[in-house]
Amino acid sequence: MVSDAEVAERALAWDRQQQQVGARNHVRLLRKANSLQMTTLFSMHKEKRSLLLISQHLKMAPCIVARVFLEFGGQIAKPNIYKALLSTVEEDASTYLSGRLLKEVRECVLNDVHCSPLCDRIRRSEGDEYEHMMILRLYQLGIPFENEHMLRERGLAKTPDALLLVPIQVKGKDGNWHLVQWIDSKAMAHETGTENEAQHIAQAHAYVNRFGPGMLLYWMGMDDTVVDIPDVMVVDEIPTDIRLPGQQLIDGKKQDPERTKYDIQAADIRVERNEDGIPCSYLLTSNFFLMAITLDTHDGGAGRWIAACDEFPVGSLVLESVPFSYVLSPSLWGERCQVCFEQAKLSRCSRCKMVFYCSKSCQQVDWKTHHKLECSRLEPMLQSLAMHGNQSAFVSIASDILLVARTLRLLAKMPGEKKEKITQDTVTPSDMVWFEQDRERFQHTATIVEHSGLLPQNLRFTKAQIEEMLCRFHVNNFMITDELLLDIGTGCFPWGAMVNHSCDNNCAVTYAPKTHNMQLRAIRPIHSGEEITQTYVDVGLPPQNRRRQLKEHYHFHCQCARCVSPPSFDTFSSSNKSGGVVKPSDALDMAQKMIQEATYMPPYEAIECLKKARTIRTNELHRWNTERLEIFSRLLTLYIDTQNLKEAVNMATEIWAFYQEMYPKNHALSGLHLYTLGDLERQSSGQRENAITHLQEAHRILSITHGKAHNIVYALQDLMVQLQK
Repeated sequence: MVSDAEVAERALAWDRQQQQVGARNHVRLLRKANSLQMTTLFSMHKEKRSLLLISQHLKMAPCIVARVFLEFGGQIAKPNIYKALLSTVEEDASTYLSGRLLKEVRECVLNDVHCSPLCDRIRRSEGDEYEHMMILRLYQLGIPFENEHMLRERGLAKTPDALLLVPIQVKGKDGNWHLVQWIDSKAMAHETGTENEAQHIAQAHAYVNRFGPGMLLYWMGMDDTVVDIPDVMVVDEIPTDIRLPGQQLIDGKKQDPERTKYDIQAADIRVERNEDGIPCSYLLTSNFFLMAITLDTHDGGAGRWIAACDEFPVGSLVLESVPFSYVLSPSLWGERCQVCFEQAKLSRCSRCKMVFYCSKSCQQVDWKTHHKLECSRLEPMLQSLAMHGNQSAFVSIASDILLVARTLRLLAKMPGEKKEKITQDTVTPSDMVWFEQDRERFQHTATIVEHSGLLPQNLRFTKAQIEEMLCRFHVNNFMITDELLLDIGTGCFPWGAMVNHSCDNNCAVTYAPKTHNMQLRAIRPIHSGEEITQTYVDVGLPPQNRRRQLKEHYHFHCQCARCVSPPSFDTFSSSNKSGGVVKPSDALDMAQKMIQEATYMPPYEAIECLKKARTIRTNELHRWNTERLEIFSRLLTLYIDTQNLKEAVNMATEIWAFYQEMYPKNHALSGLHLYTLGDLERQSSGQRENAITHLQEAHRILSITHGKAHNIVYALQDLMVQLQK
């Protein structure tokens, strides 16, 4: 129950905010060139009226009037105005002001109860007090976190008040569980439609993009029309239902000093610190899972599998796995930051001159975790691969070498690696399955790792252990992709590896920018007890191709619903015109030759060559045969390159017809293609309505697969706003 004192405090906060809104409007009016208010201010001051009396005449805050007078009267340089106002209440104010002006400005400061420097100090003090209250409650609840000062020491700018080292789940007033990875405290009330709200929304978007979902805490209350901010929970008190991932954090029902009961439920977390003693969650939270799923290790068919413990609506974040280790693709070292993979202004390592960083903080993180050891060894390793290795496999082998060395070094730091069985509390790379038949293909790579110096001698990993970890990587690791689903790196995700394959998958996989967290979101409703599944191969491939890839690479024969009872598209995706088996023919051989030759032709010649190949395949193959799609995709690229918008729209429309048959309703590739199609239509005359329709559908799909707060979703929103003006 809210006390009378709290009601009064909140009422005062609301009143103070209204005064701040008014003050900002006053500043705009006064600073407007030749405004009535500006003219009145200076004319009255020439008539020997004091600044305080002028402010009362203008019905404006005294300090606002004083600041504008000092700024536009040329009395003091703009950067020193705030210091000048503050100095008027100190013993020695002669540095900035004197005489009549000193007296008048002091009057303004002492008589302004909303906008003076003294009020600013009080507001900052209140902000610090409420931030301290929030931090104290986090300590009392046993939730590990880094505060703003710790984050700044690590070189991070624009940070929330608390970044949780382990994500928690919080039950909102809507009855739903929300993932929270950061909390920002606001010693104020929330007001819809104000500048404060706009600033807070922009700030929250930045935090979501960088750190994931979070919480805005307005201590002074909220109005009834709070704007929905994607992946941000807006509250006016710390919620009482919290799920913590950490057995050692649990001690029954904990209480805060006000005897509020917190429902804290158990999970698992291991805390590890880096060389500076700072908690480093990324070395340990590869085990993190949302509490509404569970790991089952007793299934005789699929082995380990993950099941839902709750209902997941479409678009829900079902699982988020932090990479145990990762590496940027060597082919992109000169284009992206080695740590966050961002494309930005890059600085090269001054020692090895091979890797690049977007910031000093990324460089320092990489130096402490990996690059200090790798720096002098990268060039010899890559030169050896270039001289003796398979050039086509160069990038893959280099990635494997770095990734396995990083993984083994991190594993060596973890206590208690020996255990009788896997549990959902202790999933590590060593728990991932591997197959003896893969060992031979990795023997050469293991030899390079063994002699590379990337594993310190005191770790004592044998060549057999290196081979086995490489075998685990072969069937368990994932390519980290950007927002367009293009490969940019490789990562080891032990929890992600526990999610089995299905060609009829219920989750889509994307990777969070900068952190590379593997995120699985529901692309259709998932019921409690249902297995969580992803897809290891492109489900648009013909079924025999999918099964062959799965058998050769992952060593299992797929028996999912789509393979057992294939849809009509799968039946025709490799068929001839009449739906039968495609037989070799001179015409099809000619089409294949044309496609190969077009690769080396100038764009316009390549287009004509591919159009002939398209005609042949259209006459010989079924409408949904994926070999026709191959030509459509290449023609679309060429039409875009040659700026032929009309034909580009036609090709993109043909591809969209294919995708509607190939992929489930909420497939990420469908969303990305609709984004392309809608953008092409936006640039074409007479296609505005089609563009709006396709961009809206792209927005719906990508909000599901990538999350509502993803940069690509925001970019799409901006494009739609421009189009609808």
